[in-house]
Amino acid sequence: MKNSSHHLVSGIPWLTLWILNGLMLTAQAMGETAARGYPTPDTHLGEQLQPGEQRAVQRLTATIEQQLHSLYAPGEYRRDAHPKAHACVRAQFIVLADLPARFNQGVFQAGQQYPAIVRFSNGSPDPDSDDREGDTRGMAIKLQGVSGRKLLAVPTQSSSQDFLLITHPAFFINSASDYARFFEITQSGSWWNYLEIPFLLGLQGTLNALKMLSNETDDPLQARYWSAVPYQFGLGEARTAVKYSVQACETLQAGQEKPPQSPNKLHEALKARLMESGACMEFMVQARSARSMSVEDVVDEWPEEEAEFIKVAHIEFPPQQVNVSIPADRCEAMSYNPWHSIPAHRPLGAINRARLQVYDHIHRVRAAMNRAVPD
Repeated sequence: MKNSSHHLVSGIPWLTLWILNGLMLTAQAMGETAARGYPTPDTHLGEQLQPGEQRAVQRLTATIEQQLHSLYAPGEYRRDAHPKAHACVRAQFIVLADLPARFNQGVFQAGQQYPAIVRFSNGSPDPDSDDREGDTRGMAIKLQGVSGRKLLAVPTQSSSQDFLLITHPAFFINSASDYARFFEITQSGSWWNYLEIPFLLGLQGTLNALKMLSNETDDPLQARYWSAVPYQFGLGEARTAVKYSVQACETLQAGQEKPPQSPNKLHEALKARLMESGACMEFMVQARSARSMSVEDVVDEWPEEEAEFIKVAHIEFPPQQVNVSIPADRCEAMSYNPWHSIPAHRPLGAINRARLQVYDHIHRVRAAMNRAVPD
């Protein structure tokens, strides 16, 4: 929360200077984000720009930024979503040597290996959320050493390819304008406005939201994760739409798990697992099998009985000291964005188009406000 203490130097409150400096930097960040332009829909894969979409994304971005300014003091800004990291851990992303030819696209080249940094998190906007409570859990994978042009050109991310996943196979909202309205309602703090949410989300969206908020797990390395939203796979006329999923290579037998029951039990589980031994997870791809599987509708999941997930890679976590190999402050400073991507894995759909602007801008705001604090 905001820290009201400040020092006076020559009668000038330093906190005011920090805020003014930070706001100047965030204005610059907004200009830099806007200069990137808005993604052009890929009609070949079924993308369709929604009425008023760009304006809705601007509203969404402004609301989230306002929320951050209301919650944090300069130097303490956190992510607006998934602010609680259980840890960032090192991994090796290993594409299968016997990869089926149709999946030999982009970073998925048979036998290819990439060092990776994986961030596990809670979805709650509360950075002190209790791991014992139900919540959407997140898994963000950053491959390193990926050559080629990136869709979001950031000097510090020039060799990154990011994949973002959550512990539910579908999202809770489709429309950029509804997404903006949803954040405006939650920011308003009005219970009267909250009554609008079920109508805004619809039946399936409301069910998805409830399920997302009730997910329970004792070990981030044993949970299953999904991209929930679609991505391009490949280039040219042969390109298709896919979704991703990650699961443990093996399920631990009863008695092997001894999860600690504390507010930080997921961090403690990661620390214990990776201190004693390594871990393995499978990265899978679900290729769309029919045009009826929309890239714009992310509330309804693609049925696995119609389009199965195919394993394409292993994620190997070597034994390591959590918070030592990657310190917590470095984990906090890192940014993950699905647009840190080569064109062969371009994000698809309205929610992903919104992510380009929102994630990039909010990261710039956080960096600006946190740099505003004098040494």
